[in-house]
This record gives sequence, structure tokens and C-alpha cells, in this order.
Amino acid sequence: MPDHGAGISRRGFIVTGALGMAGLSLAGLTGCGRGGGQSTGSQSVSFGTFVGAANTAAYNTFLEQFTDSTGIDVDLTDVTGDYVTKMRTQLIGGRAPDVFLADDSIMGQAIESGLATNFSSWWRDNTSTIPLDRFYPALSAFCQDGSGDFYGVPQDSNPVSFWFNQDLLDQAGVDTNPAQLQESGDWTMESATEILTKLKSTQKTPMAIETQWWYWTSWVTALGGQAFDESGRCVWDTDPDALAALSWLFDQLANGNLIYAGTLPEGQAVDALFYSGQLATCQYGRWIASNLQQVQSFSYDIAPFPSKSGGDFAPVGILVGAICVNAESPNIEAASELVADFCGVRGQKYRVEQGVVVPTIDDESLVAAVAEAEVPAHGHWYTDIAANAYHPLYLSRNPEGSAALPDTIDKLIRDKTDYKTFAEQTAAVINGDA
Repeated sequence: MPDHGAGISRRGFIVTGALGMAGLSLAGLTGCGRGGGQSTGSQSVSFGTFVGAANTAAYNTFLEQFTDSTGIDVDLTDVTGDYVTKMRTQLIGGRAPDVFLADDSIMGQAIESGLATNFSSWWRDNTSTIPLDRFYPALSAFCQDGSGDFYGVPQDSNPVSFWFNQDLLDQAGVDTNPAQLQESGDWTMESATEILTKLKSTQKTPMAIETQWWYWTSWVTALGGQAFDESGRCVWDTDPDALAALSWLFDQLANGNLIYAGTLPEGQAVDALFYSGQLATCQYGRWIASNLQQVQSFSYDIAPFPSKSGGDFAPVGILVGAICVNAESPNIEAASELVADFCGVRGQKYRVEQGVVVPTIDDESLVAAVAEAEVPAHGHWYTDIAANAYHPLYLSRNPEGSAALPDTIDKLIRDKTDYKTFAEQTAAVINGDA
């Protein structure tokens, strides 16, 4: 279980470096509503998150069902703009809602500062409300203290996968696509290299890589390397298989099979390039499925990342956020009931059926809900990917390093550094040794 180290003061919490909420928005962790601050009535709970306009109706319907079932009214607060800074300020000032969404930087510091309740303590008297003991361990560690107690609950997740444009594969003369290679046990680094090389003949971009942590750690671990040791420290600068994976990535950058997204013209985004058919593959999660359903110009599918064996669901990074109960809430019981329902099987199934997230609970009904989705064709693999995925502890333990990593990666790539120097300097930033 994670060791979050020594506690810090409430003032120290607010000045700790923030990690942006972009990853959480990608994971589908959104809401919409009105109001703000803690509730006043015993059967009223305030819930702070940030808005996703497309999800407004769905979230309101779910919370109306919760109210009908429990008699607890929910005031869902729209926290616009810089969510992390605003929520941190509200927590410090005693004005935070009863229930709030936490990214890694908020979660780690909220545990240390005593700003979130011990949810496990409540759950031990209410075990039927949520299967807390069936959450995937690797996706829950960032919510737990050194004893393993939960101070937040993972609400849902989004593991990265290998999306591909089938029409461009056909145009490039690729006879067996990544999903078919996965099924035959031949989806390896070598077969990925062959496909990317062929895709260059289409005059489209075969693959792009960005500065987010999940790109780099996922390629390392999928190809057999170790990104982190058991204590959570980054070790890809010393692990031979990790260095081999990074060497492969740098080789792909050198030969044109892979481009660095930071060199794209201003205003061009990787997902938009994939939607427009200008990018043959992209490494995103289920969050882009709803957008792709609007695309009629080409066919597409997913596979897991290639692996050393060619057929395994190798470990990759996963985006996940947590829902917490404010330790100063006057309605901890009602707030805990909301968290249990929202993050439990009913809540996760409701959001999974919206088509953009993946469950964090090992549950047959949730696996079935993912499998029922028609887009993409192999979307049922997302639960297998999630079951083997991980959420790095450094994101909550070292928010300053987490915030600094993208700029570090950008500089190293623009400076055309070698893969060994890249590994050494990024590991130092991740581990807080820079």
C-alpha cells in the first residue's frame, strides 16, 4: 500500500504544485449543476466536480434516481476553469462541497492533510453498499493510506489502447491488423514496426506521441520493461527491458514511423488528426469512442498495446480519478451514501453504458456492459486492459514532478537527446531527484 509520507499543513496543501485535470476530463469524469459549498440540511449533499456539457442530462438523471431511492437531495456544483486550484482553495478555506472529485495532486495531499474522510471506516459498517474489496488494486492505491484504508473511491477509468484506421492499413497493404495479430498471438514490437513502416507509404502519419506520462510508461511496460519498482520509484533508467523499449521509441522517431506531437503546427491536435484520417494510429482510451461514432469516412478498431508475447494484455497506464467525502462535511453519512452509489456498481454501470469509460470494479455485470457496446468492434477488450493496468503512485506522491514531466519531455525531445539521457533525466523528475 502507498506510503504518503509525513503530513503537511493545510497551508502547505494549497501551495503544493498542481497537476492539471485534463486527464480526468479525458476519463469522462465530469458533471454539471448549480450551487456550491457545504450542504446545510441533513438530507442534502453538495457535490463538486467540473462540467462536461454533453454529460449534463445523464448525470442529472442518475442523481435524480439516487434522490428517489434515498431521499437525499444532491446539489451538483459546476467548478469551472482551473478545477484543481479552485477545489484546493475551497478545501483550505472550509468552503468545499460535501463530496468532491480529486485528481492525484488533490488526493495525495488531502490524505496527508486530513481533508478527506476515511471511507473504509464508513464502509466497514455498510459493506453491502459498494464492493470496496473488489476494486482493482493497482487503480486504487493512490486513494489509500499506508494501512490500505480508502480516503477516496475510484469512480471509473480509462486505460490507453491502440486505435487504428483500418482504411489506411488497407491502403498500406497491411494484411493483418493489430486486433487480428493480438488474437493470433503475433502482436509484438516487431509486427508493430512492420505496420508503422508500411503506413508511411500512405503519405499519412503512422503514429504520434505526446508528453503525457501514459504514452511513455505504457510503451515501456507493454514491451516488457519495468517503469516503476514496488515502492513506486521510476526505474526505467536502469531496467534493461525498459531501456530497450525507449530505444525502440527513439528509433521510430528517427525513421519517421513516429512523430512528436509537439512539432505539429499550432492548433493541430492528435485526436483531431486521427478523426480526420491524417493519422493512422493513436494511443488513447475509450474516451474518444463517442467522437468516433460521428466519423463516417473510415473504419476503425482497437487492440491492446503490442506485447512481448504477442497475445497478452500487457500492463499500460490508466487514467482514474477519485470521489471523496469532505472531512468537514456536516452530512458525512449522506455524503458517503452518495459516494457509494456513484462509485459502486450501479453508478459505474450507468456511466459505462454512456460509452466512454471503463469500470474499476471486478464485476461481471460491468464487464458485460462494456462488451455490449458496438463501438469499437473489440471494445470488450477494455476490461481486460483495465484489469492489468496501473496508475502510477508518483502522480499523487510527487505532484511537482508530475507537473514538470511534460515540459521535461518536450525539452529533451526538442534537444534531440538520446534515449539513455531521456531515461535518466525523466526518472529524476518523476522520483523528485531532479
